[in-house]
Formats: sequence, C-alpha cells, structure tokens
Amino acid sequence: MNRRVVPAIAALVFFAVIGAVSLGDRAPGATQALWRRVRSIGHEVEVRFNADLIDRSDVPFSYDAIGHFGLYFVAAILTYITLRGRLGVITIIVLVIGFSGAMEVAQPLLSSSRNMQASDFIANTFGVLVGVGVAAIGTRVFSFATSRRALG
Repeated sequence: MNRRVVPAIAALVFFAVIGAVSLGDRAPGATQALWRRVRSIGHEVEVRFNADLIDRSDVPFSYDAIGHFGLYFVAAILTYITLRGRLGVITIIVLVIGFSGAMEVAQPLLSSSRNMQASDFIANTFGVLVGVGVAAIGTRVFSFATSRRALG
C-alpha cells in the first residue's frame, strides 16, 4: 500500500469530522458534555495533587480556542504528510486555512445554532501554521535519520 494512502484517508475523515462538528446543530451539546467530563477528570487531578489547573482566569486562552488550535494542528499535519511533494508548503497552508474559513462562513448559513467567530478562525490559523511547521521539520528529521541509518 502506498505510504500516503493512510494519511490521505485519515485527512479526509478528519476533515469530514471537522465539517460535521462545525456545522452540526447538535455538536455544541456533545462538545459541552465532553468538556464537562474533561473538567471533572481535571478537578479530580487537582484535588489529588493539590494543583490549580482547570478554569484559571490567568490562562490567556479559552478551552474553545485550544480545541480549534488542536483540530487544525492535526488537520495541517495530516494534509502536509498527504500532499507534500505534490503541493508546496504555502499552497498546503492556504488550502487548510481556506477550509477553516469556509467552515466559519458556512456555520451561520447551514446551522441554526452556530455562528461565525473571528477568534475561532485565528485559533485555526495558528493551528495550521504550527502544524505545518511541525510536520515539515518532523519529515526532514525523519528523512535525515533514515538516510543516515541506510548509510550505515
């Protein structure tokens, strides 16, 4: 099997999930339930280790922004692995950021409970930029390590 088939399938599935979550009217409720569970686990960790990690006012980003960053970080890595060599880095960045923008614009048009938010788009964009950067560096390091191993 071609080494790019699995990342391509993973990227397509991942983008479909992002689209479904971004446009689905029921997604906010499901997301809130998940976050309640994560916070409950976080609270238990705080109690056990006497730490203050959850719902801190001094943390500059919201959980929503971190979630957007994380989703598009992964999407960018999968897209880079799938399309590198076929498309340039800038083109890959523009494609993934364009998808992000399209999802934000489509939310108020296709969903009755979702709104376009500039902060989401900004978090998505940072996720894409960092994800492509990590993927580019990671693939170069991996290529270098495997070529050195092949030389003996």
